[in-house]
This record gives sequence, C-alpha cells and structure tokens, in this order.
Amino acid sequence: MPLSDSTLGPGRATLVNALGIVVPGLITLLTVPLFIHAIGNARYGVLTIIWLLIGYFGVFDLGFGRALTHRLGELRLSSLNLQQQSFWTAAGLSLVTGLLGGLLFFSAASFWLHTTTTLTPSLKQEAIDTLPWVLLALPLATTLSVLSGTLMGYGAFLSLNLGQIIGNLLFQLLPLGIALWFSHSLAALIPAALLGRTSSLLVMAMPCRKILQLRGPPRFSRSEVRPLLHYGGWIMVTALADPLLTVVDRFVIGFLHGASAVTAYTVPFSLVNTTLMIFPASLQRTITPVLSQGDAATIQQKSHACIHGILALMTPFVVLATLLITPFLDRWIGPSLTLTAGKVGILLLVGNGINALAQIPFTVLQCQGRPDVPARFHVWELVPYGILLWGLTDRFGVHGAAIAWDVRVLIDTLLLFHAAGMAWMLRRGIQCAVILGATAVLALTLSYHHAAYPWLGIALLLSSLPVSWTLLPKDWRYNIFHPRG
Repeated sequence: MPLSDSTLGPGRATLVNALGIVVPGLITLLTVPLFIHAIGNARYGVLTIIWLLIGYFGVFDLGFGRALTHRLGELRLSSLNLQQQSFWTAAGLSLVTGLLGGLLFFSAASFWLHTTTTLTPSLKQEAIDTLPWVLLALPLATTLSVLSGTLMGYGAFLSLNLGQIIGNLLFQLLPLGIALWFSHSLAALIPAALLGRTSSLLVMAMPCRKILQLRGPPRFSRSEVRPLLHYGGWIMVTALADPLLTVVDRFVIGFLHGASAVTAYTVPFSLVNTTLMIFPASLQRTITPVLSQGDAATIQQKSHACIHGILALMTPFVVLATLLITPFLDRWIGPSLTLTAGKVGILLLVGNGINALAQIPFTVLQCQGRPDVPARFHVWELVPYGILLWGLTDRFGVHGAAIAWDVRVLIDTLLLFHAAGMAWMLRRGIQCAVILGATAVLALTLSYHHAAYPWLGIALLLSSLPVSWTLLPKDWRYNIFHPRG
C-alpha cells in the first residue's frame, strides 16, 4: 500500500497527522503579514470571506467523504469490488452535488457582494469578477473530500497529509506571489489559490487508485447510495451548521464594523485555531479508524486516555500561548492592529481550549454510528448563537464576537460529553480550568510590559506542570520517553 502508515504505530501516525496541520499552519503564520502588507487590511478581509465561503459551500458533497471513511471501515472484510463501487458511487455523487453547490454559492456570493455597503466600489467589482473562478472551487472541494475520506478509511495518513500539505502550501504561496510581484486584484489572487489547491487532487488521487486497484471505467452501485446518504446526510447537517457557527462571526463583524475589523478578528482566530488544534485534530484523525472498528470497552478506554492526554499536554501550552500572544502579535503584525487583536486572541484561546476537548466525544459519537447527535446540537445552537453574536458584536465589537464564540463552544462541549456518556471524564480537568482562567485574567488585565507580568506568568506555567503530569496516562508517559511508533 503506497505511502500507507499500516506499518506505523499510533504515535508516529499522530505525528504524521500533526505535520499535516503544522506545516500549512506555519505557512499561514508567515504569509498573513505579507498578504496584509501587500494588499491591505480591507482587501485581505474580503479575500478571507471569499475563502470562508468556498470552504463552507464545500459541504455540498453531502458528507460523502466522511461517510466513505465509515463505509470503507465496514467493508474492510468484504470484496475489493464492493469497496471500489462504494468509492465510485461517493465520487460521482459528490461531483454532482459539488456542481449544484457551486451554483448556490454563485447566487449567495453575488447577493452579498451586490448588497453590501462596507466595500468600496472598486473592491466590490474585484470580488464580483472572481465569482466565475470561485464557481469551479466547489466541485474541486467535494472531490477532495472523497479522496481524503478514502485515504483516512484505509489509514493512509502519509498520502493524506502529503496531499493536504502540498495543496495548502500552494494555496497560500501562489496567490502571495501574484500579490507581491504582479497584481493586487482579487480576480488574479483567487485563480492562483485554486490552482494551488488542485495539486492536492493530483497527489491524493494516485494512492487512492493504487490502494483500491482502480482499473477501467467507473463502476457505480445503487445499493451503495443508501448507506452513504444515511450516514452522510447527518454529516452534511453538521458540515452545514458547524462552519456556519464558525464563520458567521466574520460576516457579522464585516456587516457591523467593516472589512478592516474582519482582519483584526481573523488574524488572531486563524493563529489560535491553527496552533491550538494541531494535537487534538491529529489525534482525532488517528483514532477514527480505531474507534470505528472497536467495541464499547475499547472506545471508552481510548477516549478516556485521549481526554486526559489532551488536558495534560495542552494545559501548559495554552498557558504559555495566552501569556505570549499579545507580544507576539505586536511584533508580527504591528502595534496598531494588536491593540484590538491581542485581547481577541486571548479570549479565543479560552474557547479553543474548550473546543479541543470536544473533538473526542464528537468523534466517538460519529464512530458509533450516531452522527445525528452532534448534527442536532449544532442546528439547535444556530439561532441562540446568532442572537448572542449579533448583540455582543454590536455592543463590544470584535471582543464581543470572541466572547460569544467562547460561550457557544462551552455549551456545545458540555452537550457532546453528556451525549457520549463521558461527562464524568471532565472532573479531572477542574484544576486545569482554574489555572487557564487565572492566566486569561492576567493577560487581559495587565500589560505585558508590566514588571510583574513575566513573574506571575512563570508562576502560572510552573503550577500547570505537576497537574499535567498527574493527568498524563501512564502508557503515554512511557511512549514519550520510549518512542517506538
């Protein structure tokens, strides 16, 4: 099996998945200030919104990518012919729905661009000119989802992450090169980004072809449509609601306070989300095939270890990130933007720290064949969160949006733990919550230039270490000092 991690242990598999998140994150970290310097706050804010829309409407694969991961796990002992039919059926359905989603995206983006009053006429026209190109992004996104689902279903994490790394690198670097040396126009930047993302398609298609031994014309199966739709339908509901819950804040900020405010919020959001979710996301990807094929006892044992492992390893990291994010932003993007973005970053670290824990019960529910549970939660949260977000953003600006995000994430996490029967696992995290809360209060109320700031910060960091050590599962401690995969 090419580039498969079938010979790797869970430690190395998690490391490979982490690299798939870290490398693109580092590139984003390096390119954001270059983008802002090259094209300005307002144009970068619009570019961010367009990229978010592309990602959001990518859910029009109807969840076939994740459904295919689950389905291939069920078919591992079945004939290769049936696995091939499941792949082709998912690929065909996702391509059709991607085209339909592209048409809906075109209509929604056109409406927003023609009605918004926060953009200058020239910038608005630039964004309108990108729409034909963006229309092609949706079939690309849905096809990539199926390829990713296939590689994850077979545990081919090397191929999966290699494709994602190359695609994400070129997605950032190609438009940056255009912006620095040729044109600042969005009509030039968007096609360059899509060209970069297409490289992922080419890199991931080759191992999928070898793993499934795909030869000859595609072979579809009507019998595979129902299980894919049944599981994928709820994944699609989650995929529709979850990105909306994630990206609606930027649209509200842009509507109420303009495109420059979107940049002041998006920069720390991207930084925090990219760095903080590296370990939970890579761990989630690694355990998905294990949980999909495990019994109830295995699922409980693995999930318990993962929760304690996340608490143990991330608590000192979040404490350090909270203490350093404002001085880092000050030097990274400049003091004028940091004046607003610094506190946004601190507030978002709180919410993303909570959200890191939610990845485990979310994965458990999906692997147990209950994708409907998190989907229902996310739908229920839409209206209350929208009301809270609008009210707090209108009154407190981007800081209010960050607070609304934290409240929503806390409620969602508690619901997921309760539904998965894992609420009792949170008791050991109370000490971590106290330390993280104290760190956030320090960073929000005291300037990092103050003489007491580093000493108080060091005291909080040192206090987190023994708590983390006691939480770390024994087998994880052994693997840290005896890494063998």
